[in-house]
Amino acid sequence: MSTLEQVLSKVVTFFDDIYHREAHVLEVSPEGNGWHIKVEIIEEDEYMRKRAKRDLLGVYDVILNQDFEVISFERKELKERGTL
Repeated sequence: MSTLEQVLSKVVTFFDDIYHREAHVLEVSPEGNGWHIKVEIIEEDEYMRKRAKRDLLGVYDVILNQDFEVISFERKELKERGTL
């Protein structure tokens, strides 16, 4: 498995384990001795579903160390699907 495949696999698995949702990787870049990844996941929101609104998407920044361990993640944005 290539390094990039390891990074992608680790991030997707992390969000599946934590949020039980599929992460869609938007960006990947090496940073120092690790990796910076930006992902998007569908945020479950009962209020939005009841009102037939669009899905909410959370955009997260994730940092992996050189051993492909998640050392930090933070939601940077929450937006409706279809907005820029």
